Amino acid sequence: MPGCPTFSTGRAGRFHIFNKTSTSDAVTVTTEGNGIAGNFKVDNVTGTKAAVRGEVNSQFSNFGTAGIYGVSSGTGGYGGLFHASNPAGNGPALIAIADGNGNGVTANASNTGDGVETTADGTGSAIYAWTPNFSQGRAARFVNYNTSNTNPVLTVEQHSNGSIAVFRSGNPGSVNVARINAAGRGFFNGGTQSSGADVAEAFDVSGSISQYEPGDVLVIAVDADRTVERSAEAYSTLVAGVYATRPGVLLTEEHIETDLSDKVPMGVIGVIPTKVCAENGAIRRGDLLVTSSVPGHAMKADPDKVRPGQIIGKALESFEGQGKGKIKVLVNVK
Repeated sequence: MPGCPTFSTGRAGRFHIFNKTSTSDAVTVTTEGNGIAGNFKVDNVTGTKAAVRGEVNSQFSNFGTAGIYGVSSGTGGYGGLFHASNPAGNGPALIAIADGNGNGVTANASNTGDGVETTADGTGSAIYAWTPNFSQGRAARFVNYNTSNTNPVLTVEQHSNGSIAVFRSGNPGSVNVARINAAGRGFFNGGTQSSGADVAEAFDVSGSISQYEPGDVLVIAVDADRTVERSAEAYSTLVAGVYATRPGVLLTEEHIETDLSDKVPMGVIGVIPTKVCAENGAIRRGDLLVTSSVPGHAMKADPDKVRPGQIIGKALESFEGQGKGKIKVLVNVK
C-alpha cells in the first residue's frame, strides 16, 4: 500500500465495511514468523496524536465490546503490553480515564491468579493511589462482598525487619502518627481509644464456659493454675476481677490466631457492669464492694471487716433492690 507524499493532507490508508450485517474484520493482519503483525508509530518528537486509536460506539458493555481488544490464546504472553522504554522518560506506560460512572481500570482473575499484580524495580511504590485536592473520593477501598468468604480483606506481609505499616498525617503527610513494627507491636502518637471501658485478660475457667456470663465476679481457682471461677463466699481474698461485658483491651499470653472462645475475658481494671446483691444492704455510689455468698455477685463492704485483697472496686451506681441486679463498677482489685 503506498504512502502519502510530503505535500499531502490525506490518509495513507482507509478500510471501511459499509454492510452493517457483515461480521468480518475490516482488516486482518497475520504473521507466522517471529515479527510484529502490525507496527504503528508516530515519528514526531512534538507529536500529540496516538499511534493507534480504537473506538467503540456502543450502548452495550458485553465482553469484547472494546476500543482495543487484546487476546493471549497461548499458555504465555499477554493480552496487552505497554512499555515506556526510555529510562529518562517521565510518561506512564498506560493511562486509563473514565469520564462517566465506570471504572478507570477493571481487572479480574477467574482462576488462581491475582486481579492486579504490580512491582517496583526501582525506589518508587508498587501502588500509589491518591485523590487530587478537589476530590471527595477515597484513595483506596477494599471490600469482601462474599459473606461466606472468611479470608481477610487485606493481607500485608513484611519479609524484612522494617515496619509492616506506617500511617502519616499532616499537609503534606510527613508526620508518622502510627506504626506497626515487624513484631506486630503498635505505636500511636496520639494514644488509643476504643469503645470498651475496661482492660481484660483471657483466663481459663473451672467447668464449662457456658456456665459463666458477663458481670460474674471471679476469683482465683485453688485447684488449677491460671484459672478462675465464680465467687461463692463473702469477703474472699481470692477475688481477681469481673467477667467483662465489652472490654476495650483484651490481653492474652496466646498467639493472636488462638481461639479464645473457651476462655473468659476477665476485667481487671476499668468500668464494668457487675452483678450485685443486697446481702449487706443497699448499695450507694462510691461504696466499696466485695464478694458475697451469692455465687458470682458482689455486695456492699463493711469497712470494719475489709482486709487487704478483698476489695473489687467502687460502685458507680446505686442498687436499692432486695434481690440481685447489675450496676456499673469501677473495678480495681486491691
